[in-house]
Amino acid sequence: MRGYAAHTLARAAHIAGALDASRLIGVVEVFEARDGVAEVAFAIDAEWRRRGIASTLLEVAKRWAEQAGVATLRMVISRNNWPMRQFAHKAGARIDLWLDEVYADIAVPTTASLNISA
Repeated sequence: MRGYAAHTLARAAHIAGALDASRLIGVVEVFEARDGVAEVAFAIDAEWRRRGIASTLLEVAKRWAEQAGVATLRMVISRNNWPMRQFAHKAGARIDLWLDEVYADIAVPTTASLNISA
């Protein structure tokens, strides 16, 4: 775990976490964007799944992505990881199957694309 954490901290462009008191219960990692697409990964403590933690972390990642000029967040999901595939579908992702992986692209809305009136 420590090795993975050190590697992620060195590579990730953005990391956000969810805490319960002082315990880390979820994390989202966003990796460097290429051509406007950044890879995003989630880890949620098993006891805290299906409570909206990943959805909240996705919104945090979208806000960061908008400020960083990233147009798309991409999740790479194992073909058999049905909970994450369901999460991607719920998030409105465009889903493509390639060999044994699912690529789920989530569009990052920009403030300009929102119809906000003062």
